[in-house]
Amino acid sequence: MTPRKLNRTYKCKLYRTQKNRHLRRQVTIAGSIRNHMIALQKRYYRLTGQHINKTRMQAHLAKRRTGNKPWWMAQSVQQLVERVEVGYDRFFENLSEGKPRKVGLPNFKASRKYPSFTT
Repeated sequence: MTPRKLNRTYKCKLYRTQKNRHLRRQVTIAGSIRNHMIALQKRYYRLTGQHINKTRMQAHLAKRRTGNKPWWMAQSVQQLVERVEVGYDRFFENLSEGKPRKVGLPNFKASRKYPSFTT
C-alpha cells in the first residue's frame, strides 16, 4: 500500500490593518507580476505568432528580478509562471480539440484584486 500525499492549503483573509501591510504588498506584487507575464505573452504572440514556454518566461523574470525588482520572490514567481502556463495550455487544448466548453485566455486583473500568492 502506497502512502497518499496530502495537499494542504490555508486561506486567510487579509484585513487592511497596519500589521498586514507587508502581506498586502506581496499580494499586490504577485498581481503585477501576473499582469506583466500576460502582457509579455500577448506581445510575443503578436510579434512571432508563437507562445512563450515556461522556462523562457522564468528566465525572463529571473533577469528582471536581479535587475530593478529584487523584491520579486523566486519561488512565488515560479508558481505564478506555472499558473499562467496552465491557463494558456487549457486555452490552446480547448482550441485544438474543439470542446464545447469555452475556455478563455488569462486576462489582466487589477493588482489590488489579485486573490492569492504562493510561498
